[in-house]
Amino acid sequence: MRILVVDDDPLAGKMTGALLEFQGHDVLLANDAMEAISQLDTHDDIALIVSDMHMPLINGIELLEMLREQMGSHCPLFC
Repeated sequence: MRILVVDDDPLAGKMTGALLEFQGHDVLLANDAMEAISQLDTHDDIALIVSDMHMPLINGIELLEMLREQMGSHCPLFC
């Protein structure tokens, strides 16, 4: 499964990604919500988004709301 990890703390994002890769998943990293949107535009096979809740500018909940507006009610996001 391809999973997008969104975290403004690079170390936390890499650690989360490493754990998911250890479980056999393909992981993409994004440093903020805008980079996450760009990754979603580039990769149409992302099955799950794991996001930090407390990010500057756009937090995890605001990212979820943005994605729901774009994708409808189906938005695979875990904060």
